[in-house]
Order: sequence, then C-alpha cells, then structure tokens
Amino acid sequence: MRENYSIIKEQYNTIIYGISVDSPEDAREFQDKLNLPFSLLSDESKEVIDAYEVSDTVEKNGKIISLSANIVINQHREIVYYHKGHYKDRPSIEEMLKILKGL
Repeated sequence: MRENYSIIKEQYNTIIYGISVDSPEDAREFQDKLNLPFSLLSDESKEVIDAYEVSDTVEKNGKIISLSANIVINQHREIVYYHKGHYKDRPSIEEMLKILKGL
C-alpha cells in the first residue's frame, strides 16, 4: 500500500487507515519506522478489531499480534471486501485496485 498510496487516494477518493493492537506510542513508532504514508491507529482495547472480526491473534517473537486484514468499506458503510490472514497472503495491489474500481 505504501508504494501505491497516492494512486489509491487520488484516483479512487479513498482513505486508508492501519489499525494496531499496540499502544498509541508503539503504533506511531511503527508508522515512522516503516515510513507509512497513512495513519496507523491504536486499538489497544481491540474494540474495532473485534467489531470487524480480525481479533485472531498469533505469537511473534513472544508478543501477541493481530492478524493482517484488508477491509474495504464503501460510502454507505457497507463492507464490500474482506480478507483476513497472514500478511504475506494479503491481496496484491492489482487486486485491490480492481476492487476499488468496481465501487
């Protein structure tokens, strides 16, 4: 997403957010470390993560982390695309652009 953020934002009038179970400070540090062009929001209480049913967790380096998810919500607040799994299995940018083009 980082490499194609401007295309997604400008051509598809889309806003991208990342959501992390980490503290606000850790999320901000991670966002800076990866130089993410979109906001990485903290959801320590897991309210949003639970609401979108991506609360499955895995252990990585002794720390519990949330699974990666791609969720596209249209202007009517309807989920039109949902993918949850390992970050290496997430859809390609080409697949995501096709989804956005179909909205």
